[in-house]
Amino acid sequence: MTVHEGAPSSLLTLFSDGTFALSEATSASVAGPLFARFERMRSLLGSSLEEGIEAEPSLALGGEGPFDHVLPASLAMLPVSGDLAPYGWRIGPGEGTRWRANRDAAYARLDAARLAFFEYEGPLSLVRLGPVSCASSVFMASGELALADAGLVRELPTLIAEGIDAEVSVLRERVPGARPRVMLDERGALRAVEGRVRTASGYRFHRAIGRTALTDLFSACVTGAAERGIATEELTLAVDARVGIVRAALDAGVRSVAVDPLSRDLAAVGGAWEALAEARETGVELRFLTTAGAVEASMRHVLAAWHELGYAPQEARGFAFAVTRRRAADPAREQGASAFVRSCDMDEIMHAAPAFAERVSD
Repeated sequence: MTVHEGAPSSLLTLFSDGTFALSEATSASVAGPLFARFERMRSLLGSSLEEGIEAEPSLALGGEGPFDHVLPASLAMLPVSGDLAPYGWRIGPGEGTRWRANRDAAYARLDAARLAFFEYEGPLSLVRLGPVSCASSVFMASGELALADAGLVRELPTLIAEGIDAEVSVLRERVPGARPRVMLDERGALRAVEGRVRTASGYRFHRAIGRTALTDLFSACVTGAAERGIATEELTLAVDARVGIVRAALDAGVRSVAVDPLSRDLAAVGGAWEALAEARETGVELRFLTTAGAVEASMRHVLAAWHELGYAPQEARGFAFAVTRRRAADPAREQGASAFVRSCDMDEIMHAAPAFAERVSD
């Protein structure tokens, strides 16, 4: 096997999983905690770390307040109305005060980005929920999850694409030199695929999403984003490391996929790794979400798996790595401190990156 033509010149890229929580002392900035967080993110990933190691910062969420989490951030710019009900975030008729406050929080993040990334030029990412995870986390006015309405589920990719387009458009205005990237987080989709999402009553489960429907939803996201000027290379899909889900993402035309290399079907070389290798041969970007505390083990595993598949070490050039923390399986639950990357986690991956770069260099 040989790496595809037009292989990346960089040895590897470090990116953000979209979370970053500062300590209280660090976040006590005169300009506010958002500015402090983004400024620190820029200082860490705002430029190449050393020759051959690229970096990609994000407008990371930090869990400070009820709107600084992945679900409300994903809903903030959708072209729908809704509110925060006693049972969770809902979409449907009527725009409540919490819904408007959540949208205001989204604009506040973009305003903070203007300051923290002033004169910045380079990639800048956002992390939002994909349609399956969103449908499994947000409610309708009836009090049931959106997953119960097949028509709404089919419509979610378009709504998400419109919301992302709106946010990216404002980001480009605030930070003209930024090249926005979006990671759609579908690491919670496995429950819906296997029919393990409970109904509101708690006594039954929603019907499982089939492989064909999953591919269709992912494909609609890619198409919807492309129609709004977001290139397929600028859209990453983070998925559960199950061979069926990985193949569903690739069959949908995803050109950038992110997985945990130590979890589930990637823990040993098999169908999932073979699917990733085949995809990389066609130019698909491979990104790895390494769990905090296991970054070096993850990088060694990636190289070992790549070798077992028949590749030379230098053919692993161009992979991207982020450090991440395990979060609750249900994004509807407000994530605790353990779900957000900390400075010590960033130190871990930045320490491990040069050794990986040396292994894959010529």
